[in-house]
Amino acid sequence: MTNEEYLVRMTYLQKYFGHKLDDEINKLYWNRLKNVDTSTFSDSVKNIIDTFRPTQKVPFPLIVDFLEQSGETGDNAAERAIATIRDSVMSVGAYRSVDFGDPALHATIKSFGGWIAICGWGDEQWQMNRRNFIQAYKSALTRKEDVCHLSGISEKANGYLADPVSIVKFGKFFEADKLEDKTQDTEQAKENMKIVSTIAERMTALGYDPNEPF
Repeated sequence: MTNEEYLVRMTYLQKYFGHKLDDEINKLYWNRLKNVDTSTFSDSVKNIIDTFRPTQKVPFPLIVDFLEQSGETGDNAAERAIATIRDSVMSVGAYRSVDFGDPALHATIKSFGGWIAICGWGDEQWQMNRRNFIQAYKSALTRKEDVCHLSGISEKANGYLADPVSIVKFGKFFEADKLEDKTQDTEQAKENMKIVSTIAERMTALGYDPNEPF
């Protein structure tokens, strides 16, 4: 599906539901849905018009609604989610909070200890937990989760999001020119992971539980 084809259908939906998405959120939707073929997305839009009932809290269909209608709620969607997480761990790290634009994914990560804990997973932990993670994510996609973002070390240590810049939105992960961390090479990213582990140990010594969902 091209961006133009996406925008035509999303503009129609926004008019239909009387709710306009801002540019950042619209970009986020596009990044998650751009791999859906045009015909499937068109059918999804029709089905959403027939089945989605807007509320004051959720006035517009969520990304998960489009994924469900597109048949993207199974293993393929979970594998893409895992790839996104692992890329983000290397490029963003545990210090900043993150927003993947997917409450189901947020809830799944939270159930495995939260963003800080996931950032500490290496190949061995992913191998051990991959199957359970996929099943948990598929289950979360069938519910209406409301976890808006995942807390990093800064937010958790302060008890609040001290700096809005410290939260990284999913929509920017694939725009290297807008995400400074993408310029880091692999060796630097590995060094950052060592720093994260050290910080987590210090948090534990101070009485914080870095693996506790926040």
